[in-house]
Amino acid sequence: MWTKARCLAALGRELPGAFTVEVAVKRPILLPSTVEYVEARDGDEIRFGVRDAERSTPHLDGLVSF
Repeated sequence: MWTKARCLAALGRELPGAFTVEVAVKRPILLPSTVEYVEARDGDEIRFGVRDAERSTPHLDGLVSF
């Protein structure tokens, strides 16, 4: 849940007053670890995710719909 909240915080002011969020947790983030946040926009949707910085292993995938 913290990772989801952190991703939404990264989107910040770009989010409208009302939106829907869906996330899929793929793998746990083992500490210590280096991860990266990625996002892609397409019309009324933003796809986002958290990946392992070295291997690009997915940890979380999400979709924001307006």
